[in-house]
Amino acid sequence: MKKNKYLFSLLGLVSASLAVSSCSDFSKSTQTSLNKHIQLVDEVSPKTVDKNKQKTEDIINKLLNQVFKGSQSKILQFLDEQKANEVKIRQEFLEAKESFKVAKSNGEHPEFTNSVNQRNFFAKNWYFFLTHLDEFEFNFVEYVFDGLKNGKTASEEYKATIANKPAIDSFKLKNNLLENIKNGDESKEISNTNVYYILKGKMVFRLSVNDLDQEQPTVTMLPMFWYFPESRAKSISIALISSIVHTLFIHNYPQAYSEFEKVMVVDQRYGSPVFVYPTIIEQKGEENESK
Repeated sequence: MKKNKYLFSLLGLVSASLAVSSCSDFSKSTQTSLNKHIQLVDEVSPKTVDKNKQKTEDIINKLLNQVFKGSQSKILQFLDEQKANEVKIRQEFLEAKESFKVAKSNGEHPEFTNSVNQRNFFAKNWYFFLTHLDEFEFNFVEYVFDGLKNGKTASEEYKATIANKPAIDSFKLKNNLLENIKNGDESKEISNTNVYYILKGKMVFRLSVNDLDQEQPTVTMLPMFWYFPESRAKSISIALISSIVHTLFIHNYPQAYSEFEKVMVVDQRYGSPVFVYPTIIEQKGEENESK
């Protein structure tokens, strides 16, 4: 399978620098070194991909600069490690895939995908996942009722409406291009943390960069992503999703039920979202290795 790879522009790395640590100017030798280490993205369509490619680069650069506080040496070291460990990371994703299959056969896949083990695994491998999206298959877990899997839920009336809805088929993505990123409404309430919502078609990823006051921030990522299979809207608003998560699935404000169940599902024509879990697609020669 052809691998899509990312080239993050030097300009993006500089412009995305954090207030806590500004980026330095680069010499030609530093630029050359950076370009050797950072992954490339294949052009999908010469006429349309450039803008989307730049947006994707900007999104990944923003996250890298947040996680490594604008340190180009740390970013280069991280990218080196990602490249050196790619085979190992893929193998770990294959093992997670087998575990998901077992959990699903036992009807335990919702618990598996929300486990501490899986949360830690995706937190560790967020970069690989976001830069290899087209190498994953996305599998139905359940309809979104407890939006953050923290016990804060939609209404019992809504639960009844989704109780008999059918599961959706697994699906794949055509490319790795990301569309938008937004700092979540909840970020201002969580000390030393920025929560990001990232849009890819009808799917929304939620990623948090924590411990921003520490020398090395950490990442958390719920490995169950919101997907809108019924959406008839032109696009998904991550501002709306962020607002709903903040008001309903964090604070459980009474008025937020309507925002989720009526405004989003009905008025905006998004339909009922589902949780999906990604499993890596086996490449030729990998099947036996993962058994």
